[in-house]
Amino acid sequence: MTTTIHFTETQSAPRGLRIVSYSIAGFVAVFCTVIWFVMREIDPPMSTTETVWYFISVLAIPALLLLWFNSVKQIVTITDDTITVFQRGVHFKRKVILRSDVETMTVRKLNAFGEFGGWGIRYGFNKKWGYIWGGDHAIDLKMKDGKRYVIS
Repeated sequence: MTTTIHFTETQSAPRGLRIVSYSIAGFVAVFCTVIWFVMREIDPPMSTTETVWYFISVLAIPALLLLWFNSVKQIVTITDDTITVFQRGVHFKRKVILRSDVETMTVRKLNAFGEFGGWGIRYGFNKKWGYIWGGDHAIDLKMKDGKRYVIS
């Protein structure tokens, strides 16, 4: 028997989160560069090798973090039998929810900050697990065992 995929979606990081991460990385790079110039005036100058390693660490670490952050994607797949959520770059194992375990499934508006305090894999205020990455709509799953999952 073949499984039919009814829906699949790949989401990149939310725009607001990307802006914040770029701003922080830029601030760190500029701040460390300014500190380097100030320290150069106070202490004897660093050797060329020290200077090169300093700038590699100051620029490479934020750049690598931004590359990693931009590679994180949430992939949601709905088939006949399962609902699968995977955050590439964060998860090592997919979250697989059997549709036979779902009591109710509704699509509704989502307030990521109001319900879960932000984006990511969250445990919400009303004992709900949230797989929140982007968008303003979500699937709200109420399980037969009483658990709840909200997937954006």
